[in-house]
Amino acid sequence: MALRINPAKIALWRNPNTLQIGTGDDAPKFENLDSAGERFIELLYRGVADDALEEQAAELKVSNPHALIERLGPALLANERIKNARLPQEFLRGAFAEIIRASYRTSRDGLAVLEARATKTVVIDSLDRAGLLIALGLASTGLGRILTTDGSLVSPADTGAVAYPISSIGKTRIRALEELLASAGAPTAVAELSSLTPARARRDLEVLVATHVLHPARYRTLAGQPHIAVVFGSETVDVSPVLRGAPCLACLEHWRAEADPSWQAFASQLLGRLDYLEDAVSAMHAAASCIGLVLDEIDGINEENMGARYEVASGNLTPWTWRKHPACNCG
Repeated sequence: MALRINPAKIALWRNPNTLQIGTGDDAPKFENLDSAGERFIELLYRGVADDALEEQAAELKVSNPHALIERLGPALLANERIKNARLPQEFLRGAFAEIIRASYRTSRDGLAVLEARATKTVVIDSLDRAGLLIALGLASTGLGRILTTDGSLVSPADTGAVAYPISSIGKTRIRALEELLASAGAPTAVAELSSLTPARARRDLEVLVATHVLHPARYRTLAGQPHIAVVFGSETVDVSPVLRGAPCLACLEHWRAEADPSWQAFASQLLGRLDYLEDAVSAMHAAASCIGLVLDEIDGINEENMGARYEVASGNLTPWTWRKHPACNCG
């Protein structure tokens, strides 16, 4: 195993005599560090094997390397060994930003985080414009496989600068997504859910994308399974927290009906409307929020689970969640 400073934690001089590792409040600071200490920190950015630590420190004439390492604690990466590497070098050469950000978000070896993502599967039930952006974003982060129930053909309404290319019109959305990923060198596999056996259809999380209202049939069977709802409305774009028990999407419908007795009548009229509400700004806000939540889930980051609401008119982005409704039997 090796000791290594997180590459996302940049070495910065606060003044001519004080070195700081990283920019956060917990960033380690070293005053009057001698040249041996500076060289030792430079070495730790490259990584030092545990069994070579004493020898390297002696060679650099570092008097107390263990005290230095103890103070560097918040900036050090957790030791990990990558087994059965899956991601091709062609992909990794273009994924440096993903590796750095993964290191920063998890305090782990970023490459090991991406390799772990390569073992994960996410279902995106609709590969419309927003679903496509979510799929491409997740593929960029190293996700192993995307499954979908969307067998639709790409239509002219699906095309654009941040959507499918015009050359994809008439192809299935699955095929068009495969071609986009292949042209970008992304190793993420894509498959239609209905073509897989139950064993091969196992997934780590499911993303539901809808306009106005989600039909209960789309989430009723997901109790206990991690899932995220992305709903494009006329005034807001809502990305739910990661849901698996209580509260649930049925709770949300109960709260809406309680707040407005006409909600159920409205919902029945909104279901199935072919309104095109996935403009570039809304779709990219939704995709960014959704991808962040997916990564928190599959990377095992134990932070507050909070969705996001984008208000179309004002451009405000606010946290979004709700409580369990007493009339709902979830959880």
